[in-house]
Amino acid sequence: MSATKKAWIFLIIAIIAEVLGSSSLKMFEDNYLLKYLLMGGFITFSYFFVGMAVKHISIGLAYAMWEALGVVLISLIGMVFFGENLSIYQKIGILFSVVGIIFINFGERE
Repeated sequence: MSATKKAWIFLIIAIIAEVLGSSSLKMFEDNYLLKYLLMGGFITFSYFFVGMAVKHISIGLAYAMWEALGVVLISLIGMVFFGENLSIYQKIGILFSVVGIIFINFGERE
């Protein structure tokens, strides 16, 4: 497997870890210690894998994808698992984030 493909896998792992870390704050809101231990562990894990990814993916692209996809996934988790609602402005903002990721990816190919 090429180094670039491994970097993309590392970035996906980082995004999933960040989403799990942020989601744990809501999932375990009754257990103060557990929610912060899980969040800290997952976020540390996430930063480690982002660091591995940026060795072969530009930091601008990696960070944009990490943050934007994290927001999209956390918003979806909030809606599906926690019954949270998004306003029309929040939905439009998420749409713009996804469009931004697409444009950033196109820019990397030039």
